[in-house]
Amino acid sequence: MGACNDVENGKQGEDGLGAYAATGAVVEVACIAGRFSTSGDGACLSCSVGKYASGVGNTICTDAAVGKVASTSAIALQADTGAPQEAVCPVNTFKANAGAVSLVS
Repeated sequence: MGACNDVENGKQGEDGLGAYAATGAVVEVACIAGRFSTSGDGACLSCSVGKYASGVGNTICTDAAVGKVASTSAIALQADTGAPQEAVCPVNTFKANAGAVSLVS
């Protein structure tokens, strides 16, 4: 006895076993770092190249700042998608634009 609740932004509905459930979800789970959800009606999505999302429950991804890259590592290794952090450009490289995808040496 009770109503179905809306899944909040920054979260996705899951089946109780850790898998996304479009219908029949039994729990809502916060999006993990590197992923986001702008509405509760879908699975958490990976951040696109050049963007990152740190922490959990993200509703947006942020452009990597000038001089930094979106990365899956604390060292500047660029991520294709799903970066949970930004990292400083390594020695003898630079990045002049926010969110840009490539380093220049």
